[in-house]
Order: sequence, then C-alpha cells, then structure tokens
Amino acid sequence: MTNLYADKNLNYSSKISTSYPRVTINKNEVIDPSDKKGAFTVPFPNNSSDSNLFITLNSKRDEYIHQKIYVNRLLHFNIDKITTDNENIIGELVIEHKNLTKTGKVYTCYLLESTPSFKTDGNDIDKMLTLPDTEVTNMDITLNSILPTNSDCIVYNTNNNVDTVCVFTSPIVINTESTSKIMKYADKTTLFEISATNKEAFNGYREGLENANTMQTIPSANISEPDSQEIYIDCNPTGVGEDEMLTYNVPINTKMMDEEQESQLMKTTVNYGLFLIALVVSYVLVPIGYKSLVIDPINFVKASGLDYGALNRIRSADIVISLISVAIIVTLISLDAELHKYARSNALFIAVFYLLSFGLVQLKKQQSEFMTTLTASENTPPIVTEYPDDNDTSNIQSDEVPDALHVSDLGEMVSKIVVFLIAHSAKAIASIAVATIIICILYGVNIVTSFGNAVWSSSLIVVSIVYIIEYAKHISQLKKELS
Repeated sequence: MTNLYADKNLNYSSKISTSYPRVTINKNEVIDPSDKKGAFTVPFPNNSSDSNLFITLNSKRDEYIHQKIYVNRLLHFNIDKITTDNENIIGELVIEHKNLTKTGKVYTCYLLESTPSFKTDGNDIDKMLTLPDTEVTNMDITLNSILPTNSDCIVYNTNNNVDTVCVFTSPIVINTESTSKIMKYADKTTLFEISATNKEAFNGYREGLENANTMQTIPSANISEPDSQEIYIDCNPTGVGEDEMLTYNVPINTKMMDEEQESQLMKTTVNYGLFLIALVVSYVLVPIGYKSLVIDPINFVKASGLDYGALNRIRSADIVISLISVAIIVTLISLDAELHKYARSNALFIAVFYLLSFGLVQLKKQQSEFMTTLTASENTPPIVTEYPDDNDTSNIQSDEVPDALHVSDLGEMVSKIVVFLIAHSAKAIASIAVATIIICILYGVNIVTSFGNAVWSSSLIVVSIVYIIEYAKHISQLKKELS
C-alpha cells in the first residue's frame, strides 16, 4: 500500500462532471450493519436517460450512471496531509457507477467529517442514514447540493485496471447521530483497493512527478456539474409532471376492487374501534388523574392553613397543563414530515384529547364530590372546595371565583414546580446515569441500534417515574400531617 497525494501528478487536461438529482430510496432495501463487518448499503438507481458521471482522461470521455451507495468507516486513511492529519474524518461515502457500453465500474468516494461539537441538523446523507430508524417506507435524497465541487480529486485504477476510483479530498460534514452510526460500519471494502498498484494505469499517462503512472490528481477547477452540452433530455410531451406516481388502472366491479374496498373498510373499522376504546378509557382515567394530581394536593395545602386561594391555584395548574400541551403539539407539528411520518397525526390526536379532557374536567368541577378530598383520619372532616366557591364560609377569603384574566398565582405556582424539580434533581440525574449505563451495555451487544434515541427515550421515562414517585410521597406526607 502506498500513500495518495493530492498535490502531486496534477493533470489539468482531465475533467470530471457529476450530476446526482433526486432519487427515491426504499427502507426495505437498506442494509444497516451494526457489527463493524459491513457497509451501509442501499440501491441508488438511475431512472432517467441522463448520465450521472462524466470523466475525461487523456482526451477520452466516458459516461456512467449510478447504481448503489455504500457508507463505511474511513477507507482511504492514506491520503497525505488530509486523512493522515485530520482525525475528524471518520467515514466515507462511496457511489458505484457502471458504463452502459463497456465493462468496468467507477467508484466515487467522498470523505465524511464529524464535528467536535454536538450537531443535530443534518443534510441528505444524515437523513439517509436514519432511514432504518424512521417510520417512513422510502425517502427522497438529492446529493447535488451537498457533494463538493470545489475539491481536488485523486484518480487511480484498481482491480487489474478494470475499475476506476475517484477520491474527492474536501470532506462533507455530518451530524453527531450519523457519526455514531458510521462507527458501527466496516473500515475495509472488497469493491476496490485503497491505493494504486499498477504502474500502467491510465494508458501510459506521463505527466507529473512521483508515481506518475499510478495515480493522478484532477484539480478543483476541472470538477463541476455537467454543462448544457453534456445533458441530454428525453422529452415525453404528455403533460405528466416529475412527481407523477405510477399506478394501476383497476376496473370496477372486479374481485381486486372488492378486496381493496374490504381492506379499507376493515382499516376504518379498526381505527374507529381504537378511537372509541381510547375515548372510554380517557373518560374514566382523566378525571381520576386530575383529581389525584391537582384537586387533592391543593385541598391538603388549603387545609394546612396557607393563605392563598384554592381556586386560583387550580386555575394556575390548568394554565400550566395547557401550556405544556400546546408546546408538545407545536413541537410535533414542526418536525420534518419526511422523517416523522405520524408526527402531525399524533399532534392532532393530542389536541383533540386535550380539548375533550379539558371540557370533561370543567364539567366534573361542578360536582361537590369531585372537589372533595377525604382525609386519612376519621376525626378530620373532608376538605371541600366549592366550584364556583360562592358558599365558602372559611376564613380563606381568596377562595372566591377567580378572574379569568388574573394571573397573580401563576408565578408562585410555577416557582413551586421549579423548586420541586430542583429539590429532587439529584435523584433524576442518578436515574439518567443508570439508564445511560444500561443503554451502553445494550448498545455494546447490538440489542440497541440507535444510541442517541435510546438514551433520550430512557432518560425521559426514568425522570418522569422519579418525579411521579416523589410527588406521591409529598402528597402522602400531607395526609399524615393532617391526621
């Protein structure tokens, strides 16, 4: 193996043009290894009559179309002053091309660079690598906008001069999640050798200095997208746009149509049944949960003699719950619809659930039984907060019906929530640490494939459990104090 040099054997008479327009890739065709023994692989078909790669070497021009995409850990670790000096270049995107008129393939290689800081926004390469973990069945990717054109390109022959490798030396920056996925791929390939091994490469090309007949570098000025003379458009004047989908024309009153109608009816019935079940469960559980988490704690605090309006505090709790619900709905709506196919439908479901729950709770508040909290001791009478509190004869005068625009208690309510969260933050952090350790173990044995998503989800679950348990302990302590 020899090193590759981007600053030697410069060939100003050669030229490379690349064109990678939008292509749809399918989730069920993706190979996504996690054992460092293979490459991320997905078919990358050319469905048009236009070529994607034009290479002019020694005054000879060839055209190629792309076939497949591979993503590996870094393969060309031997590029002098580039991959040998930059440890952040950790991966490589390889696009396989074929020539329609002769044998031999061309592999274009693009270096992938991670960033030292945490990076969440992604390009089409990042989106492609997340395809196996998303809910979508296919995805459109356009590489034209992200592949470097201001990059030198090292070119050499491989596989007994049958195939050609083109290595672009300017790296593409990828996000943090893609970096973690790439580290699970292999750093070797059987497609080609990582350095030139035959001195008769390129039909006796003699320019340059060292290694003149084994490799050459095409400068960035000679690398571009195809010009108008290199693009041939196959026109079909049918009025059909590029987004038109291929469909089958199924005649009516046939067995196929009947089966399709039955399938759609079954899906509608199942969805409607699930909606009814969710509605019944919510009708039972929402009032119980609201009373346990809001009404009872506020009544216990009221009975302890603190001078604030119970109804004001209940109203403040309603505002906080509403703000959290709106934040979740807005977040789901703002997600990328291509990566999160059901985000907006989930947002709609949460919005309907919130509105129905809000109306149900407001109706329940008119019932004295719902606003009454039983105490643990038989000697302590039940705690009642009337809603509206017109007949409250207690000495807590602020239990009057709250003004809808009066938010004096909201700040205190939020501050108490913040104090509660901070008071138990040590337990929450400890639970996150334990969950992360478990995820690391599962990731190491390949049970978990997406480390970032697993840590985020597990942290959210364990933190919620910790605070629910601490909140229940707090309410139990209030009951003991009253008894």
